[in-house]
Amino acid sequence: MMKRTITIATALLLLSLAMTLSPYNMHLARASPYLDPTLARGLSTYSATQTVEVVIALSHIPTSNDAQSVQSLSAVSAPMTKLPIILSVTTYGNLNKILALKSVVSVWANSQLTYYGNVNTVNHSYGEIPVQHSWWNDIMSVPSVWNLGYQGQGVTVALVDTGIDASNPSLGYSFPNGLAQSPYRVIQNVKVADIGELVSSAPLGPDQVYLENQINTDTTSGHGTSTAGLVAGTGDGSGGLYKGVAPKANVVGLGTGDVDFVFYVVASYNYILAHQQQYNIKVVSNSWGTDYNCSDNLGNPTNACDPGTPIQLATKAAHDAGITVLFAAGNSGPTNPTINPYSEPDWVISVGAGTESKGLTEFSSRGAVNDPAKQPDVVAPGLNVITTKAKTGAVDGAILTTADQGNIVTPYQAYYTTFDGTSAATPQAAGVAALILSAVNLTPDQVKGAIAKGADPMLGYLPFQVGAGYTDATHALNSALGQHFQTTKLKAQDFGDQRFTYTQYLGGLVATTGTWISASVPVFQGAQQITLTASWPLPATYEWEVDVYAPNDYAVADCGRTRSDSDCIGPFIGDTSVSYTINNASLIASLNNPGFTAGTWTVRVFDFNEGSPATLTANVFYAAKAHTSMNNAHSIHVSDSQTGGLTGETAVTQTTTAIVLATTSLSSPGSTSVTADVNQATNTVIPVIQIVVVDSNGNIIEVRGAWVTTQADLNARAAQIQQLLLTTTDPTQITALNTELAAIQGALPTAPTTENIPLLP
Repeated sequence: MMKRTITIATALLLLSLAMTLSPYNMHLARASPYLDPTLARGLSTYSATQTVEVVIALSHIPTSNDAQSVQSLSAVSAPMTKLPIILSVTTYGNLNKILALKSVVSVWANSQLTYYGNVNTVNHSYGEIPVQHSWWNDIMSVPSVWNLGYQGQGVTVALVDTGIDASNPSLGYSFPNGLAQSPYRVIQNVKVADIGELVSSAPLGPDQVYLENQINTDTTSGHGTSTAGLVAGTGDGSGGLYKGVAPKANVVGLGTGDVDFVFYVVASYNYILAHQQQYNIKVVSNSWGTDYNCSDNLGNPTNACDPGTPIQLATKAAHDAGITVLFAAGNSGPTNPTINPYSEPDWVISVGAGTESKGLTEFSSRGAVNDPAKQPDVVAPGLNVITTKAKTGAVDGAILTTADQGNIVTPYQAYYTTFDGTSAATPQAAGVAALILSAVNLTPDQVKGAIAKGADPMLGYLPFQVGAGYTDATHALNSALGQHFQTTKLKAQDFGDQRFTYTQYLGGLVATTGTWISASVPVFQGAQQITLTASWPLPATYEWEVDVYAPNDYAVADCGRTRSDSDCIGPFIGDTSVSYTINNASLIASLNNPGFTAGTWTVRVFDFNEGSPATLTANVFYAAKAHTSMNNAHSIHVSDSQTGGLTGETAVTQTTTAIVLATTSLSSPGSTSVTADVNQATNTVIPVIQIVVVDSNGNIIEVRGAWVTTQADLNARAAQIQQLLLTTTDPTQITALNTELAAIQGALPTAPTTENIPLLP
C-alpha cells in the first residue's frame, strides 16, 4: 500500500527538480521597461516633486555606472551587491527617466507587507493548563530525530522578521565582535536601516544599510523573537520545557522593523547572500507576506507578485545559491484562494497552520482549488505554541498577556509567550529543514521533497487546504536519507458515541481581539449527529461565541463572518455554557470534501469576557456498529457493516500505530460488509485494531472503525486455555498454551471493560 504512495510522491519530487529558473532570467519578456501599476497611477495623481520610494530591477548586478546613474535621479539610493536591484528614494517626475536608463528592466513600488501573527488563538487538547511540554515538537516526531543526534548543529537559519531579542536565555548570542551570552544561538543580529529616512549624495554602502552585532533588534513587536525561539530555542529559560525544533542550530536575524516593506526584504536577502558562506546559512524563514491579489494599500490588484518582481528575484537567488526558503501561507482562511503569493513559487516551501489534534486551523490560508502551483506545501503547528518572548516586545507580547498567565508555567512567564498563526508554523518547518541538513547535505528542492514526502496525511483534507499534510520530522529525515518509512499514523475511531474534549485557557477581553479555542473533530462515514457544548466556570458578563466549519470549509456557524446567512451560536448573559447540534446524516456527509466519506470539522470558541478556562465537548453519534471476538486460535475475528455500503477496493486491518495485520479485497465498490481474521502471536495481545479502506493506488479513502479486546474476551479465552491444559499431553501445545495464558493475564489489568475505544496516546 505505502510503496505505491511513496512512488507517486517521488514522481512529484522529480518533476519539481526539473522546474528550475535562473534568477536573472525571471523577467517577463516586455517590449519596454515595466512600471508597477501602483506607480503608474501615482504619476497621474501626484505632483512631479512628490517623493516616492521605488525598487529598480536591472538585467544584472548593479555596476558603479548603474549606481551613479540612479543616484543622480535619487535623494538616496542603495545598490545591492548580490541582487540585480537598486533601492531608490526619488520623485514621480524622475520615474520615466529611471525607466529610460540602460539595463533597467522594471520599477516597483516599495509596498508594505504583513506579518502573519499573532492571530490570538490558544488550544490545549486533553486539558493541559498550563502547557507543560513542547507538544509542537512531539506531534512532529522531533524528539526521535534529536535522539539520533541531529539537532540542527552546523546549520544556520536566517530570519527575515521584526528583529530578535537575543538576550532571551533560550537564545543567547555569540557575535564576531566578541560579544557573547550563553547559549550562543544567535551568531549575528542585524538591524536593517530605514533607507527612506536617509539622505546621501552617493550610493549607500553596506555599512550604511546594515547595523550588525545588535543584542536586541526587536524593540517594540516581539514577533521575530518568537519565531527565532521556534527555530532554535534551547529551553534554557524554562528548565528545558519549551524548546525550538532545532535547539543546536544557529540563527542570523535580519530586523526589518515592525512595519515591513519591500526595501527591507530586498536588503535582507542581499545580506544573506553576501554572508552565506561566512555564517553557513542554509535556511531562511519568512513569516510575512501580502494578500492573494498582491493588492496595493487601496485594495487595487497589482502585478507585484509576478515572476521578475523584487521579492521573487531575491527568493529565487537564495534558492539557487543553495538556501532553502520557507514562507508562511497566510492567515486569511477558510475562504479560498487566500494564500500568500510569495509562498507560491515552486522554489519556496509554503507552510500552513495546524492544530494540536492534527487538524487545520480555520484561519490558515487556502490555495486555489484546481491550481497545484498555488497551494500550500505542508502544515505545521500554528496554535498555542510556547516560544521565546522579547523583553521589549510590547505589541505581540501585550496581545496575549492574559492568555500567557494561564498557558505558561508561572516561573517561565518572563521569558516565554503564547504564539500562533502561520507565523508560528513556518519557523517550525524551517527547524525541521535544519534538522535534515544537520544529517545530510541536500539541495533546497531535495529538502522540500523530503518534508513533503514525509508529511502525515490529514483526514478528509484536500491539497488546496493542507498540501502534502502534517509535517513529520522523523519521516522527513528518513526520506532524506533514503530509508523506508510509513506515514500513516491514524488513531482508531469507534462507531457508536464518540466524545472529544478540549480544555483550554482563553485570554478574553484583555487581548485586542478575543482569543479562541480551535478544535479539530474527526467525523467518519455514517455519522448521524454532532453535538457541541462549550462551558466555562463563571457566568458570562459579555459575549462568548462558537463557530463551526465543515471539512470543505463551509461555515455552518460563524455569525456571518464567512457566509452572510451562517448561524450565530452564543449564550445569554449569565450563562455558563452554550450548545449546538448538527442533525441529518445526509447534511453531514454532504459537507465532506469531494471524494471523501470522512473529514475533520473545525470548532472554535471565542471568549470576549475576562481570561478563563473553558471546555469544548464534541459528541459524534453513529448508527453503524462493529464486532470483535477472540477465537480458539488466539486470533481476532472482526466484521463491519453499514447501510449504503463501503467504498473502495481493499480493506487493510491494522493496529492503531499503522502496522498492517491483514488485507481483505472488497468484492466490489459499495460492499456492505468486510470481515478479517488477524492471527496474533501467542505471546501478545493486540488491544485495539482498525480497518482502513484504500483505493488501488494505496490512498486512504476512509477509516472504517476500531475494535477492542475487552476483559470479557480475555477471560473467556483464558477459561478455554485452562480447560485445554487439563486435557492435552502434547509438550509443545502445553508450552504454547501457557505462553498465551501468560500474555492474556498480563494484558488483563489494563484491558478495557467495554468495547468503547480507550484514550489513545
